[in-house]
Amino acid sequence: MKVSATLTVSINIKGDEHHEEVHDKVIHRLINVCDGWLNGDTVPDIRISYNLDNDSINAKPTEAN
Repeated sequence: MKVSATLTVSINIKGDEHHEEVHDKVIHRLINVCDGWLNGDTVPDIRISYNLDNDSINAKPTEAN
């Protein structure tokens, strides 16, 4: 079984922004979210998924969060 966790952030972009600027904005947003999480100011939206493979277990968890 493989368990994955994903932290997602969203940003608004302008039509004329270069992809490097957009990537920088996303990274800065992720840093801000993680910093707020570590300081106890916020709880980020984290998605946890369970993927069964050939070494699967008998039961899949019913709640992922």
